[in-house]
Amino acid sequence: MNYPKLASCSPDDIERTLRKLGGFVFKKSGSKHLKITHNNTGKAWMIPRRVPIKKGLMWDFVRSYLQKELRLSEEEIFKHLWC
Repeated sequence: MNYPKLASCSPDDIERTLRKLGGFVFKKSGSKHLKITHNNTGKAWMIPRRVPIKKGLMWDFVRSYLQKELRLSEEEIFKHLWC
């Protein structure tokens, strides 16, 4: 599969993607971060509201949170997340 570079993702890109995947709650934590919580597992992740989000943080979010914690496949994730 041809993966995106994830170099220019915004918090809005992530929120839009996770809404398509379903099962997430979004809460603004102050003015600088967005807290993402999965309904079924209760696992949470904080992302900064700055644009763009750093590439290393994006890959950590995909690998550590979406794949490892929530057990989503790369195909599922990258079907919707392309930035």
